[in-house]
Amino acid sequence: MTKYRRYFLAVIPLFLISFASFGQAVSNVNARIDNQNPNIVHIFYDLQGKVGEKFRIELFSSKDNYQGNLQMVSGDTGEDQVAGNGKRIIWRAKEELGFFDGEITFEIRSTITFSQFRIIQPTAGSTFKPGATLPIRWDGGAANSTIQLELYKLSTLSRSIGTTSNTKLYNWTVPADVTKGTDYNIRMFDTSDPVNTTITSASFRIKGKGGSGKFILIGALVAGGVGAAIALSGNGNGNGNGNGNGEATPLPEPPDPSGGLARLLPALLSIKIGH
Repeated sequence: MTKYRRYFLAVIPLFLISFASFGQAVSNVNARIDNQNPNIVHIFYDLQGKVGEKFRIELFSSKDNYQGNLQMVSGDTGEDQVAGNGKRIIWRAKEELGFFDGEITFEIRSTITFSQFRIIQPTAGSTFKPGATLPIRWDGGAANSTIQLELYKLSTLSRSIGTTSNTKLYNWTVPADVTKGTDYNIRMFDTSDPVNTTITSASFRIKGKGGSGKFILIGALVAGGVGAAIALSGNGNGNGNGNGNGEATPLPEPPDPSGGLARLLPALLSIKIGH
């Protein structure tokens, strides 16, 4: 037993910052033998990360050249670990190694498994029109999440966009029947935990299909002078003055030379010559 203690006192602390995306880091790693039980080793470390992030923590050793993670461990290891200082892993060394004669070093590996959602696109004030592609981009979430995407107008649900795996990108074609407005946003959440994962994008605009106004001049030559009827019409629901449903306003029928305006104008313009 004394020999076992001696070799474990030669433990050299070692740390590795692995999978360093999102800024996670393992630091201040050190190890010591348990004062009451020399078959147990305590490994301490600090874990830096953002609020809401979760990590998988694994402990490796030099006994197998860091090929397989140690199994007889408890404490701050495994899934769903969060950032903090003074973390501790308890390693039941005797159970794992049996008799061991030599020096051993440790390696702690941290892998981020979850972070809060962050919507990157659409950006504030961006504009889209019916029929166009609206790319929805985001970061965060668990790798195996199922994501629900929804379109909101202010705080009112406009429609469900759909569900997708956590691909970080969903290209959505804006439907033709979406009402134009400047106060739309995308809402998304993990379907397994909507209460804690829901996030809303910045507001963006959906505009009408557009369309140019048409000015049509219809002239009617009538007896005794020239009468002119001017009609204004528009097509679409954009710049022209349409009838509200995307159709052009019907033009009035041209004057009938044999009656109506044609009969009225000669009466107004007639003069008497002599008696």
